[in-house]
Amino acid sequence: YVFALDRNGAYVAFGGNPAKVGTRVQDIPGIDGQSLLNAIVAQASHEPGWVEYDITNPATGTLQTKMSYVQQVDDVFIGCGVYKSRSSDSSVSASTPPAGGRTSQPLSTRRASTTELVVRATPSISPI
Repeated sequence: YVFALDRNGAYVAFGGNPAKVGTRVQDIPGIDGQSLLNAIVAQASHEPGWVEYDITNPATGTLQTKMSYVQQVDDVFIGCGVYKSRSSDSSVSASTPPAGGRTSQPLSTRRASTTELVVRATPSISPI
C-alpha cells in the first residue's frame, strides 16, 4: 500500500488503512517512530530511495523487517513498502551488517547506502 506523511509525521494518506489518516508515525507502538520519520525525511529530501526498519506486520502480528521506497513531493513524503521474507535474512552477504546486529532504528540512520539496501532486498525477490 502507499502512504503519505507530512513533515511532522502525520499520515495524510494510508492505503492499507484509511482510518490511520491523521495519526502519527511516532505513535506506532513498538518502534522508534521519530527515528523512522527522520530516516524517511532524510532519504526523501536527498533523493528518492529506500529505508529499512522493523515494524509489526498487521497480517501476522509479528515484528518483521520492512523496506519502503520513499520520495518527497512538495511538503509530503510518499512511500510504498514491502515486508522482507524471513528467508532473505540468511542470504545477506558478509559485507552487510549481520541480522543479529539489527536495531530498531532504520538502516538509513546508521549510514547505510541506498545501493546496500537494494542489494539486501534482492534475495527475497523471485524472478518472473
